[in-house]
Amino acid sequence: MVDLVAPLLFILRPQQTYSASSLSKNTAKMVVFWILFVIYNCLALYIVMVFLANVSDADGNDWFVSVMFSLLKGFCLEPLGTAFVLGTLVTIVIGCRPSIRKRACRTTKICPLDEEDPQQQQQQPQKQHQHQQQQQEQQEDLHKLTECARDGEWDLVFEMLDKSPMLLNERPPGFDYAVLHLAVIHDNLEVVSTLINRYHADPDLPSRYGEKALEIAKNLGHKDLYRILSQREGTDQTTRMRSICTVATLGTDHKQTTSLHNQPPPPQPPPPPAVFTFFGS
Repeated sequence: MVDLVAPLLFILRPQQTYSASSLSKNTAKMVVFWILFVIYNCLALYIVMVFLANVSDADGNDWFVSVMFSLLKGFCLEPLGTAFVLGTLVTIVIGCRPSIRKRACRTTKICPLDEEDPQQQQQQPQKQHQHQQQQQEQQEDLHKLTECARDGEWDLVFEMLDKSPMLLNERPPGFDYAVLHLAVIHDNLEVVSTLINRYHADPDLPSRYGEKALEIAKNLGHKDLYRILSQREGTDQTTRMRSICTVATLGTDHKQTTSLHNQPPPPQPPPPPAVFTFFGS
């Protein structure tokens, strides 16, 4: 009987629709569904009560065991067995047909991490390897650049800076000074000017000991370099102060203009008194 009522209730289940005729049909289906559902449950309860009223004490234990076995079968064994069989079949089908797996991901909009394109998965290690190789080459170029500056080979330094100017303001590990510091140590005024003016070397870049290019020139007694670097540092500070003052002035002018706009208008003077002229006076 259960096998007949369950499909009937499934057919009569209400569906989500939005048209007027479908709403009326769904209302009728819902009413019939609940009527049959209540009648079925009442009938099943009546049968159970009649059975319990007529069962003997001898058959009570057998009936209890059969009921427990039916509950165990219906709530544990059958669901677990069905889930295991269906899960195994789905796994086999997905493993044999990857297109079904991709279609399921597109339909459900659920793409786990292992659903990435195999080409992308193969390209990721290659990209990581290329990135590591580029970093290694950059470190080697930085070491070579610093060694050339240490040996005073400025033609090679400028040639390498034309290719990779970003290496100028970096100090490689294991070296105490950067390229600009080494140019100051060599007391080469032309190279220092070229590095600062052409390649935009940072005079404030500290060495391993925290010294700037100006301090190195002062400690080594390079007067010309110290004078040029100090003038440049003073010029940079003056430019910074001018920019700060300009911003502050613009802010003050903006506040004054805003306050003038927010002030009420001045009172208008009263109109002049009217003068009446009498003819014949």
